[in-house]
Amino acid sequence: PAVTSPSSGVGTPTVRYDGGSSSSPLTTGSFTIPSGDSILAIAYTKRASSSTPATPTVSDSNGLTWSLVLDQPYDTAANPRMRVTIYQAASGGSAGTVTLTNGGSFTNFNFMVLSYSGAAAVASNKAAANNAGGDPSVTLSTPDGTSAVIGGMYGDLTSGTLTSNPSGYTGLVNHNGSYGYINVVYDLTSPAASLSWVTDCNSGIGWALEIPAA
Repeated sequence: PAVTSPSSGVGTPTVRYDGGSSSSPLTTGSFTIPSGDSILAIAYTKRASSSTPATPTVSDSNGLTWSLVLDQPYDTAANPRMRVTIYQAASGGSAGTVTLTNGGSFTNFNFMVLSYSGAAAVASNKAAANNAGGDPSVTLSTPDGTSAVIGGMYGDLTSGTLTSNPSGYTGLVNHNGSYGYINVVYDLTSPAASLSWVTDCNSGIGWALEIPAA
């Protein structure tokens, strides 16, 4: 069973898929998420060209409705250009796959699917920021006392490393690969409104979402 906080009731996020590719579309293996649980599909895209990659789209084999909750491009003024795109859906409880399709030109991307219980739709309280030193900081409006927060950082380097997770946050994903450096964190009980990352990347995108309790 999902572990929930005494204050928010939002379940600990579970990573359902985490993989990279240099071709599109990419379809996950089949998994089953309990009915009513929230799903986040996160695309981290890079492009070795003179403009940022296009916004990707998400679909699935069960015909769920996906809502775009965040789309943050970063034209670094040098390669690679970067983009973080996040979609949300509610699970119907059936086994199925999720597909990411990248329109336009791109070099490679990482696709991540997370799920968690006990949550309403992602609130309008969200933040994203670019940083040329790979050390982004984001600040939300003060989250509601019953909300959780999920955040993350995308860095350009395939060998990027993180000094530490943002203060008070628990790490969920922390790795690098051919698609760049990726960190995802969460706080279910008393999330700080500000999240900061310190890495050895040359550039990075930070983001955070308030997750209201159902």
